[in-house]
Amino acid sequence: MIKLKNKYLTAEIYENGAQIASIKDGDTELMWQKDENVWNNYGPVLFPICGGLKDDKYTHNGVTYELCKHGFAKTTEFDVKLLSKSSVTLSMESNEETRAVYPFDFELDVTFTLLKKQMLVEYAVKNTGNDTMYFSIGSHEGYICEGTIEDYDIIFPKKETLDSVVLHGNLLSNETKPILKSSKQLPIYEEYFEHDSLVFKNLNSRSLVLRNRKNGNRIGLSFPGCDYFVIWHKVGAKYICLEPWTGIPDSEDFSGELSQKEGIIALKKGRKYRKTHKITILPQY
Repeated sequence: MIKLKNKYLTAEIYENGAQIASIKDGDTELMWQKDENVWNNYGPVLFPICGGLKDDKYTHNGVTYELCKHGFAKTTEFDVKLLSKSSVTLSMESNEETRAVYPFDFELDVTFTLLKKQMLVEYAVKNTGNDTMYFSIGSHEGYICEGTIEDYDIIFPKKETLDSVVLHGNLLSNETKPILKSSKQLPIYEEYFEHDSLVFKNLNSRSLVLRNRKNGNRIGLSFPGCDYFVIWHKVGAKYICLEPWTGIPDSEDFSGELSQKEGIIALKKGRKYRKTHKITILPQY
C-alpha cells in the first residue's frame, strides 16, 4: 500500500488493480473499504475493456480470444514507477500472460496525485507494438455512503434526461428505462440496482456532485472525454460506485470483432493516449 499526503488530505493507493484504497479529509474516510462479504475491491482500473463481452470472447484478425469482464488490469499487481510525497505512478506492461488474451503490446501507467483537496487520476496508455491496438479504459471508484444511498443525490451541471440501458447479464439489451427527465438532480434509490447497474450512453454532463442531502457532505467528480457513465451499488451496501468509462459492454447482437466494438479506442503504433479524471472534496452544502 502506497501512502500519499499533502496539507489537506491523506490517501492510500493499492498496487493490485491500481486502486484508491483511501482518501481521508482529516479523520473522515471518503472511499469504500473493501469487504470480502460485500464487495472485495476498492475500485480498480478497467482495461483493456469496460464491462462484459458476449460469451466473454472477442475476435481480432480472425482469431478468437477469451477475456473476463472489465479486463485483466483489475487483478494485476502494478509496479511503482515514480513516487513522491503526494503522487505515485503505477505501471504495468504487456507480457506473455496478457498476450494470450489480448494480442497487443502496451504500457499502462496510472498516476495518482493529491492537489489541495483533489485526487487526480491520470491514465496513460502507450502502444509499444507494431500494429494499431484497440482498447477501452475506465474507473470504478467506490465511495462510502453514510446512512443509506437513498440519502444521496447526484447533481449535474446541466439538465439531463437520462435513460438507462437495461443489462441482460453482462450485455446491453435493446431496452431502456427512463430515470430522469429534464433535471439537474438525480435522487438515488435502491430499486435502481436490483438488476445490477445504471448505464448511461446519453449523458450531457462531464462532471457531477455526489451530495448527502441530510448532512450536506459533497464530493465532486469530473471526467472529460468519457462518453459513458455507470452507477453501481450492491443493494443494502454502504457504498456507491461512480464510473466514467470510454467504452461500454457488448450488446446482445454484437458480432464480436474488437475493432468494431462501440466506444473502442484505436491507438496507432508508438502513440500515447492520456485521460484524467478528478475527485474533489467540496465544502458542505
